[in-house]
Amino acid sequence: SYKISELQGRGKGCVATRKMATDEEVLTEEALLTVKTFMILSGVVVLRCTRVERLYEQLSVEDQHRYVSLSPMSVPLPEKVAPMPTTLTTSSSSSAAAGVPNGQGASEATLRQRHGRTDDAVDASASDATASVLAPLPPTAEQHRQIWERNGLHFCDDADVRVNRWLHFVIFPALLSVLTGGLWAYWWRGEYIRSILGAAVLFFMMLGPVSIKVFFLGSQAIFLNASRVNHSCLANAAWQIEGQKSVLGGPPVNGMSAVSSALPLEPSDTKKLMLRTKRVVAQGEELTIDYIPELANMEPLTRRDLLQQEYGFLCDCKRCKDAERKPVPQQEREAEEVW
Repeated sequence: SYKISELQGRGKGCVATRKMATDEEVLTEEALLTVKTFMILSGVVVLRCTRVERLYEQLSVEDQHRYVSLSPMSVPLPEKVAPMPTTLTTSSSSSAAAGVPNGQGASEATLRQRHGRTDDAVDASASDATASVLAPLPPTAEQHRQIWERNGLHFCDDADVRVNRWLHFVIFPALLSVLTGGLWAYWWRGEYIRSILGAAVLFFMMLGPVSIKVFFLGSQAIFLNASRVNHSCLANAAWQIEGQKSVLGGPPVNGMSAVSSALPLEPSDTKKLMLRTKRVVAQGEELTIDYIPELANMEPLTRRDLLQQEYGFLCDCKRCKDAERKPVPQQEREAEEVW
């Protein structure tokens, strides 16, 4: 129902190969890599708690090439690589003297006789040599950063929800209550217990709903095909990851709420992503998603600046272009002051 093509000015993207109805499944795929993260301001990653390098080393050679291809500094995957030579050429006379048939079989047999290696050992060395040729150079720290910043999808699962609830409704308010109440009692020579309890009443009632919008723990995953879907503020498709929840539980805010059928996906060890259409998509139309659906109501130009800062591109969708043409009231006032 779709194909990945080069799009002018947009790099690679997903294009519908036929007309697609509303709420139609576009693709379902498993995550290549998943990491735990510490995020601020609705999805800005400041720390990846899982070592990306360690996960990368566990990938197959083919998946390593696909992972590296997501970086703008990547090298194309070689179409065909010749295997490393595993035999030595010997003369027919020496082979005959050893009682071994002439030709390539003789050289292989001679190798095994000299080094005491079996057929399985030679085949294993051949596969290891081929793998070493195929394996790409390990990505640099900058390449890893670019790949995850441009292609990683943010979400929270049940484990993240449990941690966030404890962090924002128990641990963080308790620490601030002890710190604030203790300092208050120290400076004003009050009773420590009473000061701490007073601070606790304030922080436990108000802090959780406020702090959860500032920072939280979550997850981030790389999906190879979904990574090729470009952004639009007026997206025609939406994605959801199995087991996905909002930061404190409940339905996720990812644009899928506009789709009639919710995804009854259950958590599992390997995360799966499903992409569905939000409206009718014409044949040849590019499939797009919203990279920051939780900020859908933000002022368009501010949202555009945030996208450029976090993802490195300037959004040129209809919504952003229309907002760019409209005069901003503040700019109008400044122009009047100048005149």
